[in-house]
Formats: sequence, C-alpha cells, structure tokens
Amino acid sequence: SDDYAELLGLCSHEYFHSWHVKRIRPAPLAGADLSMEAYTRQLWVFEGITSYYDELTLLRAGCVGPEQYLGRLARTLTRLWRTPGRFQQSVAESSFDAWIKLYKADEATPNHTVSYYTKGGVIALCLDLLLRRESAGAQSLDDVMRMLWTRHGASNEPVPEGGFEALVDSLGHATVSRSLRSWVYDRDELPVAELLRDFGVTLRWASARDARDTGGYGEPPPQ
Repeated sequence: SDDYAELLGLCSHEYFHSWHVKRIRPAPLAGADLSMEAYTRQLWVFEGITSYYDELTLLRAGCVGPEQYLGRLARTLTRLWRTPGRFQQSVAESSFDAWIKLYKADEATPNHTVSYYTKGGVIALCLDLLLRRESAGAQSLDDVMRMLWTRHGASNEPVPEGGFEALVDSLGHATVSRSLRSWVYDRDELPVAELLRDFGVTLRWASARDARDTGGYGEPPPQ
C-alpha cells in the first residue's frame, strides 16, 4: 500500500543517513557547538540527495514497482511545483536559512521559501539523469556518491562548502557542472520534463481534481 511504502521510505531515508550525514558530514556541522546554530549551504546535498535515494532504493530493492515509484515521484514533483517560493529562494539559500525560515514556518512560508528536502531531491534526480545522458550511460549519481564516500566518508574528512560540486566537476562534463550550479544557486525552473523524456518518461501536468489530488502515475483525467 502507499502507506506502507511511505513507512519504508522513511526507514530508507534514516538508514541512508548512517553513511550520508553520520559518516559523510558537512564541514560546518562537524564538531559544531550544539548550543547554537551552525550554518551551511549544503543541506540540499545531505537531505535532498537522501530524499532521492530513499525512494530509489525502494525501487532497486523491489519493495515498490516502477509504476508505484513513478507515482511517488509525481507526487514529489507536484509538491515542488505547488510551492511558489521556489522562484523566491534558491536551494542553497534554503539550506543556509533553515534556522530562521524552515524551523520558523508560518502560513506565508510556501510563498517565499522552498524545501531543500524536496527541491534537493529533484535536483538529485536531474543530476543523475543528466550524468547518464552526457556520459552515454557510463556515469551516474552513484559514481559521485562513491567518490564522496572515498574522499570524505572513509577518510573521515568533512565535506567543505562547494565540495560536492567539485566532485561533480572532476567527472569532466562542463554541461553537467554548469547546470548543477544553476540549479543550486539560481531560482529558475528545473528541466525535469526534458530529462525524463530522454529516458522514455513523459511528464504531464493536469489541474487538480480536488484538494486531495497530489499527482500520480497514469493518464491524466479528462479536463
């Protein structure tokens, strides 16, 4: 069921943190004074990428099928596209401002902020697809994560600000590097539809049928 998949996604998310946050850590939070705030622009890396892999891992493990996975992805995209604040705040700014905005939300929050969990996860999807496209399937986000583990997890060396982008740069794809920086530091729309189309998945937008309609997989309802 969707509820059970939701529970598995939460378990997957927190289990992934055993490596990606507990061992691979952002430098500003490593050894931070827990009695006060610590600021980093990398929360999209640590929470957003984890949000991407928590769902992808369920698919890879056979806990959900392709259609259920795409349905859950559609709901994530719907949630992001229903957030006007994505045009007001970059995901790097969202990460840095977490102490003063995310943790102090009010009724206007969706209009001027964006979640580094949600948009960060969609950026991870875009990065994975773009790497696969530009390398003709030879490289993916998995390769970046392996490098991240080798250089920062296994070595216990915290990730400096901009360190993730530097790892992506080392793969040698100028288009990927340029696109990633734009997605992280600018406020433009993400090219999700284009990248999904390259892999045989069509993204269609439809008007919500009611307040409970959060998107999903399949043909859109008649208008």
